[in-house]
Amino acid sequence: MRVTNRITSTTLLSDIQRVQARILQLQRQASSGRRIVEPHNDPFGAVSSIRLQSLLSRQTQYRSNLAAGTQRLESTDASLGDLGSVFNEMKALILEMSDDSQTAESRAAAAQTVSASLQQALAIGNRQLDGKYLFAGRRTDTTPFLSQGGGIAYKGDTGQVQLAVSDGQQVQVTLNGSEAFGAVTSEVQG
Repeated sequence: MRVTNRITSTTLLSDIQRVQARILQLQRQASSGRRIVEPHNDPFGAVSSIRLQSLLSRQTQYRSNLAAGTQRLESTDASLGDLGSVFNEMKALILEMSDDSQTAESRAAAAQTVSASLQQALAIGNRQLDGKYLFAGRRTDTTPFLSQGGGIAYKGDTGQVQLAVSDGQQVQVTLNGSEAFGAVTSEVQG
């Protein structure tokens, strides 16, 4: 078979076009920094890349959730420690005032101290972290404890905020007013 100039030039032109297309593809990859510039370049690779990006995004969100949850739990723990200190001070004062040798003036002063301590406990119950109430249950935008009618009313709910920390696993990161203060127990409601 005889190879004509036309077949040779057509073959050569085809090879040049294929090489130019490959060079263009490599230039796109080099300029974008990605091996897969368009999904049709490597469909299986594109699917794998999308899955990996989704996994990385979820892992980043899980890390963020863990950091936020840890901060929230540490704030809750510190608040409960402060509340325990207030209650211990009130208990010591009440025990001191139960002695028959106390005068009416000292008992009146102690009553004012207890009242101030109750206001301090109310402030602890209404603490916030990043604009969200610690003890309001899932209603984190609602002030959980309000002075009302000579008492204190709980306006939060009994739910808990949970954050996803891995696929299919959530962790509770709040303590509602009912759990922390016994706010909706029958003794308090009665």
